[in-house]
Amino acid sequence: GMTADELNAKGGKGEGYTWKQTPEDVEISVPLPEGTRGKQCKVQFGNRSCKIVVQNGINLNFKTLYGKIRADDSLWTIEDGILVVTMEKGKAKEVWPTVDA
Repeated sequence: GMTADELNAKGGKGEGYTWKQTPEDVEISVPLPEGTRGKQCKVQFGNRSCKIVVQNGINLNFKTLYGKIRADDSLWTIEDGILVVTMEKGKAKEVWPTVDA
């Protein structure tokens, strides 16, 4: 089987994004077209949803996340041309087998 650390680090790929997790949060990385600015990105967090819209056509809508998140403690940044969305898990240590329920 997998060790607890391997399970906790479980992540994966989706269409247009990759994701990984720690015991406390889930991180979604979305590669952006070159030259994309922060003001062109809009990320909305809900109790159990996350919507990522970038002006140049990226539209990721996680309507039902696997688990609840703390929307107020979730944030996003752009690092090296990648939009990194960090969602704090509602239940710490809960392992998400997938981003979408």
